Amino acid sequence: MSRHMVVRAALGVMLAAVGLISLNPLFLLVGGIYLYIAHDLWKKEQEDRDDKGEKRG
Repeated sequence: MSRHMVVRAALGVMLAAVGLISLNPLFLLVGGIYLYIAHDLWKKEQEDRDDKGEKRG
């Protein structure tokens, strides 16, 4: 797992939580963007592993 993906996922969860607690849509938006980018990085990493023939798990 990429360190960048983990950091972005953690930031996304924290920002989304702050947005929910404070009802601030800006934090929700930024948190959602970070979570989307983390998901995209994770998906690219999985596709790269599948293309190289590596096993998951």
